[in-house]
Amino acid sequence: MFEKKLLRSRIKKLLENTAKEDFLSQGEKAAALLSSSPYWAEAKSILIFMSLTNEINTNPIIKMALEEGRKVYIPRQENGKLNFYHYASIDDPLLIGEYGIKEPYTGERYKAQKQNKENTLIITPGLAFGSKGERLGRGKGYYDIFFNELDSKEKKYIAIGMCMDFQLIDSIPTEEHDKKMDAVLTGSVFI
Repeated sequence: MFEKKLLRSRIKKLLENTAKEDFLSQGEKAAALLSSSPYWAEAKSILIFMSLTNEINTNPIIKMALEEGRKVYIPRQENGKLNFYHYASIDDPLLIGEYGIKEPYTGERYKAQKQNKENTLIITPGLAFGSKGERLGRGKGYYDIFFNELDSKEKKYIAIGMCMDFQLIDSIPTEEHDKKMDAVLTGSVFI
């Protein structure tokens, strides 16, 4: 869709011109907003992306979750889909994946997250989010495939889009397969 391509290009330029300290600052503010929400109070497991250098920083949420004893899982792209692996400590070693994204090691110690029986939050990246939860990803469809798989198995979860303030816009063009978020979190709002 041409509109999506133009929007992706515009947002990428804004991200490139954002000061690195702004990503950390908004990440810390977003963590504070999330921590005071009912979603956080009920969450037992957190599936969360490892932020790139030009994304809102997710480390404050990861640290907060680990300190509070919640289970944290981070994604790894494998054979065209996302699998989430247990992340027990900020000191756990990470690999740099195909797209420059920090990914977990695999193996017995880092078992894939198979069940979603607990109250699960899925903190989701995006280039932009609409005010009604629409999501514009990077165009590869990994998260849409992941959510479609969860929905087809009738798994229960809360999907929260996380981004910088300027990445939250009025509306985003969507297609049928695009997953709508239950909420959107930035450094200044949680809607």
